[in-house]
Amino acid sequence: MRVFLSHSSVDKGFVEAVAHELKPGTYELDSETFDAGILNSAAIIKALNRADIFCIFLSGPAIDSHYVDFETGLAIELAARGTIQRILPICLDETSFQRASSVLKLFNIVRKQISPESAARLIQGTMISVGSEKQMGAHPFIGREREIEALEAQTADPNRPPSKALYVSGIYGSGRRTLVRKFYSDQFPEVNQVFPKVSIPSDVGIEELFRLVLFAAHPNISVKNLQAYDLDFSMQAPEKKAKTVADLISSFISQGEALIMEDEGGLLEDSGDFTPDAESVIKEIANRPHPPLAVVARRMMPMRFRRNDVAYANLTSFDHKTSRRLMSKVISAAGISANPAQVDQLTEMSEGHPYNHYRIVEEIQARTLDVFLAEADEFYIWKHRQGTEYLHQIELNDDERKVVAVLTMVPSLDFETLVAGCDLAPEQVAKALERLIDLHVLETAGSVYKIAPPLRIAAEKDPRAAASTSEVRRAVSAIADGLNVRFGDGTAPIQLLDTAIISSIDSGIEAQSYVSALILPSHFVWLMKEKYDQGDYTEAIRLAKEALNRSERLSFKGRVTACRYLCLAASRRFDDDEFTRGIELLEGYGGDAFAQSNINFLKGFRERLKGNLPIAENFFREAYRLSPGSASPARELASICLARGLLEDAESFAREVLAAGSTNSFIYDVLAAALIRKLGKNAQENWELQDILGKLEVLSAEDGRSFFLTRRAELELVTGDISGATNTIRSALNMTPNVFEAHRISAQILIAARRFGPAQTELNWMRERTTQGRSDESRQNYRMYLETQAEFFTETHDFGKARAIFTKANLFTDGEISEARRKIDTAEAYFRK
Repeated sequence: MRVFLSHSSVDKGFVEAVAHELKPGTYELDSETFDAGILNSAAIIKALNRADIFCIFLSGPAIDSHYVDFETGLAIELAARGTIQRILPICLDETSFQRASSVLKLFNIVRKQISPESAARLIQGTMISVGSEKQMGAHPFIGREREIEALEAQTADPNRPPSKALYVSGIYGSGRRTLVRKFYSDQFPEVNQVFPKVSIPSDVGIEELFRLVLFAAHPNISVKNLQAYDLDFSMQAPEKKAKTVADLISSFISQGEALIMEDEGGLLEDSGDFTPDAESVIKEIANRPHPPLAVVARRMMPMRFRRNDVAYANLTSFDHKTSRRLMSKVISAAGISANPAQVDQLTEMSEGHPYNHYRIVEEIQARTLDVFLAEADEFYIWKHRQGTEYLHQIELNDDERKVVAVLTMVPSLDFETLVAGCDLAPEQVAKALERLIDLHVLETAGSVYKIAPPLRIAAEKDPRAAASTSEVRRAVSAIADGLNVRFGDGTAPIQLLDTAIISSIDSGIEAQSYVSALILPSHFVWLMKEKYDQGDYTEAIRLAKEALNRSERLSFKGRVTACRYLCLAASRRFDDDEFTRGIELLEGYGGDAFAQSNINFLKGFRERLKGNLPIAENFFREAYRLSPGSASPARELASICLARGLLEDAESFAREVLAAGSTNSFIYDVLAAALIRKLGKNAQENWELQDILGKLEVLSAEDGRSFFLTRRAELELVTGDISGATNTIRSALNMTPNVFEAHRISAQILIAARRFGPAQTELNWMRERTTQGRSDESRQNYRMYLETQAEFFTETHDFGKARAIFTKANLFTDGEISEARRKIDTAEAYFRK
């Protein structure tokens, strides 16, 4: 990456100070890169053609300079051709913005008078961002003829209305946006191939959708102008709001553009249909002369929901022939020599996924072809699990750890704010960003950085990204302070508005009036989720109530989500008043199946925490009935059915959750336990169980949990290896001394070994854990403690006490009590025989 530094001779000292902060060879500066005494148009043209970024330092003398004017005009022309990727104007005095040309004002001008160091940081961040975009945009288009033909057939069908939008689905990295570009290039060549993009997160309503599309249409909008737009929009009637958003999307037609809208949970219902807000907007979009909108999503819309004014295409893996063509193309373009057998081997490794092809090339460039083929373990890990396992395999230095940690706290950041949040030198952040982008841990959009969507959850769970309370407080405060100031002077990208608001709310720092006026209830919803996941249930309740107090500007899904987290956090805090408030609000939303499913789920969740598993199961089954295939009730049902001994159901629900793509270690643990108890002594020879335990071992190691060791100890117990089980469960308890299930299995092993004294010690620990205090873990394990205690009494021939356990209301059904007592009676009869 190279930047051309354009300036007046009067400002030479300032610009040379900026250049001093940049790496040698990354900039064009007259005093260093032009031949001595030769500063003419030919030299300027040659230097500009070497540059990727044009940075102009605006001052009165610069605006009056013929050389600067010539350089600017040529740079804008080169930008239009795609040679220069970014134009970055920086004001050096208070009057230069007013005097700047109208063309330059179209770009995001830095109006604040900044230091040479700050200017250098801004340039460094822009170079990293442009470098990443340039690399990702250089991919050839091969194959996908069938999908292109499908889109062409739909858009050209005279029996269908003209298409308002494209809808392209496929897994992350499958080439969805590349297909969109190819389609427009073939069918609508007049459309600019640089597509504005916007991502739509979950729980987005019409207010948020308006703001996101507005940012895409006017990326350099000022906060002052945004306030005017926002105020006008908030006063419109609901049907008018949908038309306003649709008109914004339609405005891309007149600009010769189309908007790519990526669904991250906010465009589709659980059923796969568009949300009501998205549907109302699409209905109003214009359709001529080209579709102004292309939606890219991870899943295809079911046939029954598809509109005839939207063209659909689903991207699957390449066939072998197409995959081989692409592999040959990319390795040849990278200057890599490979014989036919090696090309075949690389093609097989790609599994027909386009993103894998480019990752393979990066690996080969780093390690050579022969070394990569001989030691491809890291690639296989990355390919099969682009999440926790992949991130776990990457060695992060302290600077990289800080960058990842700070980006887990907020949605996105630009370079300057990231430097402040990490409390590192700019060159340290730049180096960390370059490596993390190369490893696909981070993504860049414009001038801002965020964690790559497939790795976001993994990064939040990674213990290396965990920060202390004081580190979080310092980082969030630095981000809030910095962005508040920068939005005030117009130097912050508008794309960081959400980050500015969320960090201000989180830190308690009062936002500037122009920022606080733009707060939406969805900002509280975003932060509420983060606090709940961090275990700060009191703060989650407060934020949920803040969101609900402004519910008139929340989408229906957003209101349900706020109520859901209010009830979840209240359940864990045993706060019946707040739980009741959340349920009453949900009940007030009418008979909608989504709301009703949530009501039943939340009631089941509260009963589970109280230990009332049969009642909880009934609620969860009703939630599942109202929302078939939903992972949340299925996960809870898998756990409860396992605890109640309903092994077939536990296995079925666990498999359903895993089939939906979950890599949750808890679900693998439930499935393993169900199979162990179901198969009994034959479990050791079951190949599927061994495979599940292998996955559980990897997941447990990543999370620092004892799932695998506990389940292996149970397997050894049921297959008769008491000695092995004893040693394994001891290792589990050493790893996680306060996990209930490990103590329960330990008690069972000790009872089987007839070591009743140590078994009673374990039971005492279990009783204290399930009866003392009101933690959110205590009562939900009470039933399992009672069953293990009954097992102890039966084995020590105290049958009366064993029977007495099975009288607890709500904990056991009448059928379960009868069956348990029958087994105790049988054991007593056998003993007295």
